[in-house]
Amino acid sequence: MRRVKIKSDGTLRGTFIFNEDGKEIPGVKRIEIGSINAGDNKLIQVKLTLVNVELELDAEVASIDAEEGIHNRKGEKIS
Repeated sequence: MRRVKIKSDGTLRGTFIFNEDGKEIPGVKRIEIGSINAGDNKLIQVKLTLVNVELELDAEVASIDAEEGIHNRKGEKIS
């Protein structure tokens, strides 16, 4: 997600977060706003903590061995 909109009246119940399509993001429990980057893009880091949301997770199984390191499922060393 590259663009979010925070609309708030200064209260918890009056704070709403919207995605780049203008749809409200449900289940936001916490908002952390970082410092603004003063560069050309004026980027800011925002962390949203979500609760009670569906999660689709696509992960690759890895093996972890104290002596051999971390390997992906193909046996390739990744760390």
